[in-house]
Amino acid sequence: MVTKWCRLRGVKQAVARAILIVLILAVGAGVGRSASAAIPAATKKVLIVSSYSPAYPFYANFTSGLTNRLQEDSSASFQFFHESLDVLRFSLDESFYQNMATILRQKYLHDLPDIIVVNGLPAVQFLRRYGRDIFGDIPVIAATYQPTGIVDLPLPDNYTLCSPGFDAAKNVKLILGLKPNTDKLYVIIGASETERKVREELPEQLAPFSNRLAVISLHDLPFPDILELVRRLDGNAAILFVNFSMDDQGQSFVPIQALRAICAESGVPVFGSLDTSLGGGVVGGYMLNSTSFGRQTAEKTLAVLFGTTPPSQPKPEEISEYMFDWRQLQKWNIDEGRLPPGSIIRYKPVSLWQSYKWSIVGGTVVIMGQAVLIAMLVVNRRRRLRAEKELARVDRLHLVGEIAAGISHEIRNPLTTIRGYLQLWGRRQQAPSPDALTTMISELDRANGIITEFLNLANNKAIQLSLNNINSLVQSLLPILHSEANLRGHDIVFTPGDVPAVLMDAKEVLQVVLNLVMNGLDSMQGHGVVTIRTSVAMGVAKLSVSDQGPGIADEVAKKIGTPFFTTKTNGTGLGLSVCFAIAERHGGRMTFDTGPKGTTFHFFLPLPREPEID
Repeated sequence: MVTKWCRLRGVKQAVARAILIVLILAVGAGVGRSASAAIPAATKKVLIVSSYSPAYPFYANFTSGLTNRLQEDSSASFQFFHESLDVLRFSLDESFYQNMATILRQKYLHDLPDIIVVNGLPAVQFLRRYGRDIFGDIPVIAATYQPTGIVDLPLPDNYTLCSPGFDAAKNVKLILGLKPNTDKLYVIIGASETERKVREELPEQLAPFSNRLAVISLHDLPFPDILELVRRLDGNAAILFVNFSMDDQGQSFVPIQALRAICAESGVPVFGSLDTSLGGGVVGGYMLNSTSFGRQTAEKTLAVLFGTTPPSQPKPEEISEYMFDWRQLQKWNIDEGRLPPGSIIRYKPVSLWQSYKWSIVGGTVVIMGQAVLIAMLVVNRRRRLRAEKELARVDRLHLVGEIAAGISHEIRNPLTTIRGYLQLWGRRQQAPSPDALTTMISELDRANGIITEFLNLANNKAIQLSLNNINSLVQSLLPILHSEANLRGHDIVFTPGDVPAVLMDAKEVLQVVLNLVMNGLDSMQGHGVVTIRTSVAMGVAKLSVSDQGPGIADEVAKKIGTPFFTTKTNGTGLGLSVCFAIAERHGGRMTFDTGPKGTTFHFFLPLPREPEID
């Protein structure tokens, strides 16, 4: 029993020790990761030494490609320093280089770079002579676009060469492909030390074409003579511009400026070897991409900095591309279809579709959508108009039914009275009494009045419009209105406004005033006042008739203007309907406001337009 317990205890202790070891390792790994994450990336100092002015397009593009690629790398952060010999713009002797070496030694004595990128053969040669004394064994990337064989070898062990090379043969093959009838090729290259070495390699590259065309090198002429010569060229000749930084007289030139002068004078197409020459007048060529050259140099810089140093004499890498200026292709009648596959064409006008493709697509979609919406609205409007016409027809039929029922009821009563009297007289065979005749005449007048009111309501004939002043019309009615009001124990108050003459049918407007005032007098119990006002508001003449009656109930207000609807014991229900119809025939309208203290009807007539003044 004790032995078994001891064995169990030993197993538990072993498990506990294993768990403890796992925890320690996990914590250690986490601390290690945290510590490594907390350590900032190292800062690498890169010194860029240029042979020529950094402002020249080729070297500006090279430096941009180099620095951008280095900054894309997350292995370290980079700090850049720049130095330039600027050999094209200044006449430099040995004393200059010695003084330059002394200055650099003092400048970087206590702040040495981690790596040096040298751009161009003059700077490479300078650093080979003075670099070890200035910088010791710091790694150097020697970047030159001349053929590898031009650089004096062997290079020191701490040097890595980056040279894409210059392929004249591809350019000549290109020229013959684009201009098959070319029989003369003029090669323009300067007389500097570097250019002389390039020229020495050209015969070997151009030998395969000796049976196709004659090659003439223009290296041994002053620059003005070269311009004069190219000005006279014509026929089946072409020019291959390699580089031109110095003529045979020792005069220095900026290559791109020399190229532009040659293109301006040339009577034959000019081809080049650097992408920065595009836009200066060259047709194009198999051209070194200066930005890609900088990025390629950056790749080798990263390899050296982080321990994968490439061979000191690598095989030249192809970073050139077929590039062309569309304007020059048109000028020299060169068919784009003859260009090599994958060629880059610059300065080609961009079509409206290419520039605003998505804007045009979006605009077209919007316009089509609007067109569809407009079409739908037009269709819906037509359907609505048809529906309104149908509804109006139904309403007219309904109204005719109501009118027919109302008019038959109103006219039947007088006719029944007259018929009864006539039957009575027929049985008695005696003359009617005066009272009976009076009653019959009254009933006939009532029937005639109903028919007249109905005809006025349905009257569609053209109204006789003339300029009348509404204040004058009301004044002409006041004696009758005052007499009627006195009989009923009411008063009439007229408040005229400054209203100009209005086009109207005077008889119809008088009928409106009379109907509205009579309705107002009928609505009041006891003593009351009917007020008539005229005014101008919002370009219309307004006639308002207000009473002091109890107002109109909501259910009654909804039916105001409906033919034969009336709240009067002896009313016909046509008075207000006629007023609404008259307002409509005059191009106006009629509204009303009602409340516990009375009702006001507003009759609006449009004012005449003022004559236009030319």
